[in-house]
Amino acid sequence: MEITLEYLRRYSVEGFYNSRNPQVQTLRYMTDEINKVIDTTRIKVVYPKNLFIDNKQIEIYLFDDKEHILKITYENKEVSIRLYFLKDITRLKNSVNYEKESRSLTIEFSNGEIFEFNSTSDTNSYHMHRFDDLILDILKLSLRYEMPNKKNELL
Repeated sequence: MEITLEYLRRYSVEGFYNSRNPQVQTLRYMTDEINKVIDTTRIKVVYPKNLFIDNKQIEIYLFDDKEHILKITYENKEVSIRLYFLKDITRLKNSVNYEKESRSLTIEFSNGEIFEFNSTSDTNSYHMHRFDDLILDILKLSLRYEMPNKKNELL
């Protein structure tokens, strides 16, 4: 199953009153806000970091077809949406661990901020291969844009 905004919305609605997974309520607030303020038809990749890991804060990353990255967080009972631009990426580093069958991608921006995606540490073992595919999708989307200040390290 592909991880999409619709999948996240359904997952949050179905488990909203289930205390077994406390992250579901947070996810519901985040997906509600996303649907209110973002044109979701333009979203190409959805990366729900830490969704399936207990006791970690969820971060949702959305990559659209207009060279934008949106980072959605929930802290202190507030949903925050931050906008980043692919043109501000200065470095991409892709790493593959064939022994663990995992992948990581580090994205560095001109303002010094760093996004790290890791298919082993961002999810549980059940979803690891899905997250590996999502990281590949993010990498491919990022590489589509030629930016003079971007350095690629493809390992």
